Amino acid sequence: MGQAAATNAAANGFVYKASTAYPFLPALFVFGDSLVDTGNIVLLDPRSSAKGYPNGVTPGGRLNVTGRPCNGPNTVDYLAEFLGLPFGDPILLPGGNFFYGANFASAGSGALNSTGDPKTAIPLYNQTQLFAKLVQDSAAYWSSAAAAADVTPRFPRPDAFASALYVFATGGNDLKDAVRALTDPAGFAQAVLTSIGTAVTETYALGARSFLLSNVPPIDCAPAVRNLSADGACFAPLAAAVQTLSAGFDPLVQQLGAALPNATFLLADLYNFTRDAIGYPAAFGLTVADRACCGGGGPANVVTPCGSPGFTVCDDPNQSLFWDGLHGTTAFYRLVAREIFAGSTYVRPHNLLDAFVRTKLLGG
Repeated sequence: MGQAAATNAAANGFVYKASTAYPFLPALFVFGDSLVDTGNIVLLDPRSSAKGYPNGVTPGGRLNVTGRPCNGPNTVDYLAEFLGLPFGDPILLPGGNFFYGANFASAGSGALNSTGDPKTAIPLYNQTQLFAKLVQDSAAYWSSAAAAADVTPRFPRPDAFASALYVFATGGNDLKDAVRALTDPAGFAQAVLTSIGTAVTETYALGARSFLLSNVPPIDCAPAVRNLSADGACFAPLAAAVQTLSAGFDPLVQQLGAALPNATFLLADLYNFTRDAIGYPAAFGLTVADRACCGGGGPANVVTPCGSPGFTVCDDPNQSLFWDGLHGTTAFYRLVAREIFAGSTYVRPHNLLDAFVRTKLLGG
């Protein structure tokens, strides 16, 4: 995709917006890594820099949201907003309210069980097991007197699971952590995709029917990975593995659609969306796409990590694609969410609005 496609995506500023009184969908369930984690990261690792400043703090110093490696809401936060849902509580939050869904995503995790630190990351398989427990807890809750006594119910109604949206966004950390990604890109990609397919199938067996899958962004061009190149360019040795894995999501979605009756699948092309934003930042309303806003030192501004002693924050994060070495700014995440919700270039076969919202409003 090129500049014409990028311009089309950036120009798409029209977004329907529901309200929390009348949400478009009953719940949102999210599985994945730090790109969509809304707080499990700080519950697993209280020392995580995502817990507070500079993460979640706007340039004016106002605290926005915490628990995300970002200066504000991430993509699934904005999707929740567009759907009229509150931001989803992380599943590990004690006393969390999951009536409108839950966030199972875990920073540092991957689709493969071997990815990440088991002390601070929840692999995708374990995330689906936590979802299975939530389904059981919901059934027990609504069959008890507790549901009638609570002013605000704590768990989704059992019939909400079939109408909810399920987001899967994982695979980037698998690429980053695995040597096999460099030596056997095709075999590695197949292992990751098989794991994601298994997770999707398990949630389907528990009632899920509406799915949004995201392929992986071009992490070879993330500032932290650019730093491995002498000139700060995208890290060429990783490029083939990233492209191979991202390309595998299209056949995965087709296979799942054929194998799982009455399920609907959308694919968010985060790979090409991000690559085009890096190549044509002005078309997306950005000016800086090759270095971190928060950090310090080196061509990519990541020698000093965001939040470490000596870091600085750029003057206008809204003009930057990357917040830190691996994650986008909240401005970029909003662009991604807007494209998924109502775009036409980087989401297929339909956007979320056409696939799930309009059909509901029209009684289809």
